[in-house]
Amino acid sequence: MLRRLAVFASGTILFGVIPAVPASAATYVTSNISTNTTWTPAGNPYIITSTVGVLAGATLTIEPGVVVQLGPLTTSLSVSGTLHAVGTEAQHITFTSTQDDGGSGGAPGQWSSLRFTNYSFGTLDYVDMRYGGWGTACQSSSLLSVLYDANVSVDHSIFEKSDTSGIEATNRTNRMYVNHSLIRLNPCGFVGAGRVGVTMTNSTVSRNGTGVLLNLGSSTVTDSLFTSNNVVDNTGNGFQLQVASSVPANLYPSATGNNIHGNGDNPPYKDVYTLYKRSDIVPKWDGNYFGDDVYPELLPCPWSPSWQLHVTNIYYPLSGPINSTTYYMPGNSTIKCAADNLAVYSISPVRVDNEAPDDVPPP
Repeated sequence: MLRRLAVFASGTILFGVIPAVPASAATYVTSNISTNTTWTPAGNPYIITSTVGVLAGATLTIEPGVVVQLGPLTTSLSVSGTLHAVGTEAQHITFTSTQDDGGSGGAPGQWSSLRFTNYSFGTLDYVDMRYGGWGTACQSSSLLSVLYDANVSVDHSIFEKSDTSGIEATNRTNRMYVNHSLIRLNPCGFVGAGRVGVTMTNSTVSRNGTGVLLNLGSSTVTDSLFTSNNVVDNTGNGFQLQVASSVPANLYPSATGNNIHGNGDNPPYKDVYTLYKRSDIVPKWDGNYFGDDVYPELLPCPWSPSWQLHVTNIYYPLSGPINSTTYYMPGNSTIKCAADNLAVYSISPVRVDNEAPDDVPPP
């Protein structure tokens, strides 16, 4: 049920690129959506103050320019049916806090999540999400949570200022797609766990704590591929790969043609970090650019008395070829650490030219 409430106030509110919205009315969403429903800019802002569901069999269509405000902190929009939220370059769709007045008042953790579950469907294009996420860890309620075999694609969207992570995808085998999007200023950028598979292309993951965290512990995992992205300037690890030995080698996450540098302000954080070591050959991480100001580092191999080049550090420049068991360093003889594996055969000497969005400072 939608209940209209007139509010007598003056002035306008700006939400990113969204045109000014007169603060003259609001639409309160107070019950689950069980039939096909469309939200239009005329109803702005749509205010949700307790968790509301889009039920199975129902489709919620959100038109360009719509502003959705949620709060307090445990409030979510939970989709078991279909959500079609497609904005335009000129008119984004915004999910934000009820305390966000367009200039001040918003802060991380003021609402919980846009959540997809139970084989639901979602299309998000030109959607901005901020000031949500709630929990004590990156794998808590995220700005966007994709769970339990939901089918969701994301394009041209921004996920920022979460209390946990920008996007979380977990417990699912259907592939999630993220394209031309920006994930920034969150404790964790993108988190994948369980059986998740993601294809991320032409996107920027920047100025988070951890950039991309993949915690994969199932033999039924779907392979993930990262292509033509910028994973840069995160204070923790750029990529943190926690991939258990039960994951088949051919389904190990791979990355090609990305810019991965400037991550890890302080040790032990790295551009690429692998928590669990693998003794099998895994898909290649080729053609990535790791910056022009980092160099090989010798670290002790845990099961060898000699010093080795450890896979948790991927540095440029390295002379090759580099395979899963043998590493070559300029001016040094061949060194080996047989179980430290991240198959890298080529490293780009220059920044990769891609179409990822610029990480400009937010308003």
